[in-house]
Amino acid sequence: MSKLQIKLAGRIHTCLVRVLYGDTDAGGVVYYGNYLRYFERGRTELMRENNISYKGLEDAGFILPVVESYLRYKASARYDDLLEISTCLTRVRQVSCRFDYKIRRVEDGCLLVKGFTAHAVVNRAGRLSKLPGEVLAALTAIADTANLVDNTNAAVIVGQRDAGWSSPVARRAHNPKVRGSNPLPATKMIFKDLRMALRSFFFLYLSRCLPRK
Repeated sequence: MSKLQIKLAGRIHTCLVRVLYGDTDAGGVVYYGNYLRYFERGRTELMRENNISYKGLEDAGFILPVVESYLRYKASARYDDLLEISTCLTRVRQVSCRFDYKIRRVEDGCLLVKGFTAHAVVNRAGRLSKLPGEVLAALTAIADTANLVDNTNAAVIVGQRDAGWSSPVARRAHNPKVRGSNPLPATKMIFKDLRMALRSFFFLYLSRCLPRK
């Protein structure tokens, strides 16, 4: 799945918010930055519904700052529009998590914005920290059920890329379906890759050693 693909699945939380005058700009539409506030509303209520509160995390000495965000604007909301914020937790690791969102206008169902926020877990000193086991377990329980939960490193893994099989050879060697569909054994593919690497090194060596005109 593409990093920028927004697909809500698993436990999806929805909440409603009505646009205030203070949410709009001089053009009469919701200011683009305010959709991040709506995102915050969505993830806060999702966690609250599942007995996890930001306040409780802060009291325990943990903060979840946004380290990355993505928004795709599809249409504009205006004053007094009633909006539905749909939120799901799509990835959980010991030191990070990601929420995906979609915001629609209730009156006509029009999709206004979709996006995600990625969060790091830090302590009061701003240093990366691991979530407590009970909080990690609770977040994992509400994570996107379409993903695969790795209990070894407490990560929600999406596909083989996140599982650590980053190279084509490793994927062939560890995935029976892929390995069975490949006419070449994994060992031959490894030697093939080695030959290509040695050839590239040889030509690089020649280019540096041969005299230039």
